[in-house]
Amino acid sequence: MMNRENRMNTLKENNVDVTKYFTLIANDPIPAGTKFNVSIEMGNDPVAKQIIEDGYVRNSKLHRRWITAHYLRLLNNPNGWYRTMNRRYDYMYTIDMMVEEVRVLSKLERRDLETFYERKQFFTFKVINSVLDDYVNKLNQYINSLPIKKCKGKPYVRIRKIGDVFVDDLDTKIFNPIKVLVDICKKSYRYKDLYMSLVALKRVMVDLPYDTKKASIWIDAFQKEGVYYTFQNLLRFHDVKLYYNKTFYNMYEGLEVLNKLVKEQKGYQLNAMLKKTLEMNNFDFKKSIEAHK
Repeated sequence: MMNRENRMNTLKENNVDVTKYFTLIANDPIPAGTKFNVSIEMGNDPVAKQIIEDGYVRNSKLHRRWITAHYLRLLNNPNGWYRTMNRRYDYMYTIDMMVEEVRVLSKLERRDLETFYERKQFFTFKVINSVLDDYVNKLNQYINSLPIKKCKGKPYVRIRKIGDVFVDDLDTKIFNPIKVLVDICKKSYRYKDLYMSLVALKRVMVDLPYDTKKASIWIDAFQKEGVYYTFQNLLRFHDVKLYYNKTFYNMYEGLEVLNKLVKEQKGYQLNAMLKKTLEMNNFDFKKSIEAHK
C-alpha cells in the first residue's frame, strides 16, 4: 500500500473528494492483537450510530486484500493452480469454506447491502444447492465403495471418523439425517436461515476422503470470487492495468470490464485472464507490496 500522503494525492488527482476521509496515526508501532477503545461522537451520523449499536464496522477492503494474497499464492505455485488447490484443500474444505461464506453473507444481508450484492454473486443459492447435491452423491459413492465386513453374520461397514455401522442402519443413522437437512437448506430464502441450517448439517456430515473430486460448480465459484477480488486489489492499489482482448485498461475501465466479464465468463477463463494480466504487467507481488508501503 502507498503511504498516507501518496494515497491522498492519488485520489485527488483522480477527482475523488477526500474531505470525508480521515486517517488514524500512531506515533509508535501497534503490536498485532492490541485492544484499544475508540470514542465516536455520534450526532446524526447513521454510520456512527450503527457502529455503536451493533459493533459492525463496514470495511469491504479486508476481504479483497486477504483473498489477493491467498489467491496469488495458488496462482504462483510452480505446481499450477489446480494441482496446488487440490493438494492444499480436501473436499470437506469446500463445505467449510462455503459455510463461512454464507455466515458472512448472512451478516452483510442485514447490515451492508452494497457489499452483500457484490459478494453474493459467487456463492448463490443455486451454487450452494448444487454443491450439497454433489456431496450427497459423493457420500453414496464413498459408502458403497467400502468393504463389507460381518459381525455374527450381520454385514457392516467401517466409516472413517464414524466407526462401524450395520448396513441395515445406514439409512437411519447416516443418509436420512443428512438428506433431511439438505432439503431444509434448499428451502431457505435468506442467508441467515441458510447459515443456521448449514451449521446443523455440518454436525451430521460424514467426512469424505481427502482426494474426493471437488464439485465443478464450487471450483467455478471459488475461481470467480478469487479472481474478482484479486483484480479489484491489483487495479486499485498496485498500478496494474487489466489486459483483455489485446487491450490494456486503466483502473476505472478495468473495473467496468471486470464487472462485465465476471457475469459472462467461467472461472477458468477469468483465471487465465488474471495470469495473462500479471504477465503483461511484469507484476512482482513482493516488490509491489514494498513499493506501496
